[in-house]
Amino acid sequence: QGDGVRPCAGTRGTTLMVENMFYNNPTRRQALGKESIEHSKVLEVVQRYAIHYPHVAFACRKFSGSNSSAFELSTTGGQQNSRDVIGTIWGQNLANELFPFEVKSEEPPFSCRGFASNP
Repeated sequence: QGDGVRPCAGTRGTTLMVENMFYNNPTRRQALGKESIEHSKVLEVVQRYAIHYPHVAFACRKFSGSNSSAFELSTTGGQQNSRDVIGTIWGQNLANELFPFEVKSEEPPFSCRGFASNP
């Protein structure tokens, strides 16, 4: 075990911690401007995965300069369905207005399912 890496207690599953993602890429860092912009983009990706994999628990936290963290997304996984996760992310009012749809085609082979709302 090198570089100070050692076993430690943790919850079951996979934990990803991202720090200084673009510290050595000044062009990317300048294009983003603020740390909050990049964080919102990462949060959006995590939200999309949470909707497509409702049986998996997701949590996204932003650590500030202090040791405190703020949950910006937390899903429980297990028996949740996509509508439940949508309710967690965007609120139950929106989730209640959505209706499921599914489209399939044999030729060309194609399938699509999701949720939509009235105009």
